[in-house]
Amino acid sequence: MKSLWNRLRKQSETESNTQPIPKEEPTTSQAATQATVIFQHDVAYKRLKHAVGELQDAVKQLELGLREIQAGQLQHEDGLDQTLATVEMLSATTQQVAASAQESASVAQQADALAQQGRNAVEEAHNQMARIAATVQRTGDTVIQLGQRATAITRIVDVIQEIASQTNLLSLNAAIEAARAGDAGRGFAVVADEVRKLSEQSAAQARQITAVVEEITGEIQQVTTHMDESLQAVAAGNAVVDQAGQALNDIVEAAGQVSEMVAQISDAATEQAEGSQQIVRVANSLAELAARVSYSIDKAIMDASQQQAALTQLGMLTEQMGAICASLPRPKDVIRPKQRFCWCVGSDPLTLDPQMSNDKSTTNLLHEVFVGLTRFGPDTSIVPGLAQAWDLAADGRTWTFQLRRGAKFHNGREVKAHDVKYSLERVLRPETGSPNTWLVEMIEGAKEVMEGKSRHVRGIVVKNDYCVQITLEKPYHPFLANLAYTGTSILPQEVVESGQHLTHPIGAGPFQFVTYEPGEKAILKAFDDFYGGRPFLDEIEVLMALPDGISELEALTSETIDLLQLTARSDLSAIQAHPLYGRRLERGPVLRTAHIGLNCGKGGPLSNPKVRQAINLAINKQVIVDEIYNGNARVAAGPLPPGCTGYDERLAPYPFDLNAAREKLREAGYPNGLPEPLVLHIRQGNQAQAKQAALFQEWLGQIGIRLDIKDLPWAEMVSTSAMRRCDMHMLTWIGDTGDPDNFLQPLFNTSNQGDMGNRTFFSDPQVDRLLEQGQAIRDPEQRKQHYAKLNRLIAELAPWVFLCHDDQLLITQPHVKGFSLHPLGIVRLENVWLDRS
Repeated sequence: MKSLWNRLRKQSETESNTQPIPKEEPTTSQAATQATVIFQHDVAYKRLKHAVGELQDAVKQLELGLREIQAGQLQHEDGLDQTLATVEMLSATTQQVAASAQESASVAQQADALAQQGRNAVEEAHNQMARIAATVQRTGDTVIQLGQRATAITRIVDVIQEIASQTNLLSLNAAIEAARAGDAGRGFAVVADEVRKLSEQSAAQARQITAVVEEITGEIQQVTTHMDESLQAVAAGNAVVDQAGQALNDIVEAAGQVSEMVAQISDAATEQAEGSQQIVRVANSLAELAARVSYSIDKAIMDASQQQAALTQLGMLTEQMGAICASLPRPKDVIRPKQRFCWCVGSDPLTLDPQMSNDKSTTNLLHEVFVGLTRFGPDTSIVPGLAQAWDLAADGRTWTFQLRRGAKFHNGREVKAHDVKYSLERVLRPETGSPNTWLVEMIEGAKEVMEGKSRHVRGIVVKNDYCVQITLEKPYHPFLANLAYTGTSILPQEVVESGQHLTHPIGAGPFQFVTYEPGEKAILKAFDDFYGGRPFLDEIEVLMALPDGISELEALTSETIDLLQLTARSDLSAIQAHPLYGRRLERGPVLRTAHIGLNCGKGGPLSNPKVRQAINLAINKQVIVDEIYNGNARVAAGPLPPGCTGYDERLAPYPFDLNAAREKLREAGYPNGLPEPLVLHIRQGNQAQAKQAALFQEWLGQIGIRLDIKDLPWAEMVSTSAMRRCDMHMLTWIGDTGDPDNFLQPLFNTSNQGDMGNRTFFSDPQVDRLLEQGQAIRDPEQRKQHYAKLNRLIAELAPWVFLCHDDQLLITQPHVKGFSLHPLGIVRLENVWLDRS
């Protein structure tokens, strides 16, 4: 574009020069060149005008968005001011609570101390009661002993009374005998009388003693009764003291808990007070940040306004450029040479239906013919396609797309919203059999259509001819990228239903389909009414393969082709040695992973992860990189390639270790290797795959795995029936959208087995769950960590032999201008022109 502009500027300066210029009739060749340059200027002007218009619309949308953000920011600042005031009040209240809590903690500690004192006093009372009970018990024992002594005295008194009675009787007998003796017994009578008196006195004293003893015994019985009552009272007192002690123990325990809780509350209140102070500081910082954000928004709005003014001026300059282009002298009766571009796609497309495409040869042919709501930019960024603008609601699920007015299909009909609804529903309908349902299955109601329960997706609503609303079941981060892939291209319903799309497809892309000769070539021509402006090239010839007997280098040197994509089959050393094309070799990253798919669903040894790990350990990937890819690749550690979110440099690839491979087989129950050979499918005519297969055969044979190699035509090889039959297959997966979901969801989700992409029939519930979770993550760092985890898990489960991530190598002829490598491996030609001058 810059060279065109410089040429235009120089020519304009020449024409505006006041010096007379001698007129010379141009030669036919010069006239043709002049006609070509003028044509390119015209095309450049129209495309530039479109680009400026797109940019003006984008800046206008940006300014509107910034003003919405500004309004929201003002509300945010008001809310922040209110929040700050509330937080300051909360901080003051929290500090009061903290002070009260500290005071309560002190009171609780005092109460705890008093309760401890009370418990000690109760324990002392309990001890005193025990001592009283012991004293009363001892006194009772003494009283009982006194009673026993009194009883003994009573028995002694009874003996005394008996003796006194006998003595009295004896004295009576003695008196009788003394009376009989007369005077001789008078003296004896006196003695007998004295004895009688003494016995009577003894009896009287004994009776008094008995009376006293009886009184003592009665009193002892009363004392004993009182002592029993005292013991019962002491026991009752002890019980009361025990109850009081238990109550005080409970009080002490509760007081301790209360004290601890109050201390915790005090600590928490103190922390809360400190936290509230921190919140105040953060709120103040937020207020300062909000002020800076407001300033930045104001500045961004001013910048957007300035950009809009600059774009207006650029638009005026563009119109001036158009006027200059229109005023350029145009040779008469000169037919402008067509800008024909030729390149080789490498194989026939599997289909001409974009919604059925899922291989690179097919998409590289069809992406120039078809376009979706969105498109990929010069990288994996998303730019407007048939949708000029879009908006995502606050729920993160509802997308509203505004279609371009005037965008046309190749049959001349304007693209309308009902075409969008029809096309996306067609992808999902079971009779279509599209392998691309995963791209739009997250739309609300998509599952019912896929299961044949409904013809229409309730989540796709046509608002008017130029507005369609799409509601997803849940937020899905890469939705716009999915809509940019060829598999979700927008088609005219009437063409599809007529069946014409299978032989002469109609899209809305920069080039329209002309013819297709299977095994030979396809012809595309520029679409004059392309919404983005007619492309520079008039015609594209896409060869299915190079002519027989012509090498890649010969095709370049003979200018048979204008662009060459090098593969593992290319003779890189010969090309690098060429003085011209060796210097024109371009190298760039591409989101691509070469692998051997292992049939996990066949039910044999490959259903065991340890067997799959053993095969990974037995393949020397570095040899593959060096000998097959000439060093233009790196060994793969998992499915995700460098440059894709989730790729982790720290993930180590499986090493080449035959002993470790044998150990894995032993752990899997195959100490002597596998009993039956495994069948490996490779692409017919692909010498690089044949060479690799021979190496695989050698390495696997060393660990007891025999390998049968079968080469099949491309279409048959990638068919579901062939994939189910074989044990292993060789493929390369190139990213369709650049998103990690595109690399993992179609390839490893259980629901996508077969044509959908999961050609290894792998199934793991944890992988399915993580894939679903990853689709809703919007934070870039979280997505990176999540998909890195998924990448590691899939590498461990080993449904593939992860071979390598190779670079894309490409050569263009010196006259090819405006071409650039794309990380998705797409050959984009709408901005390319040829300069043979």
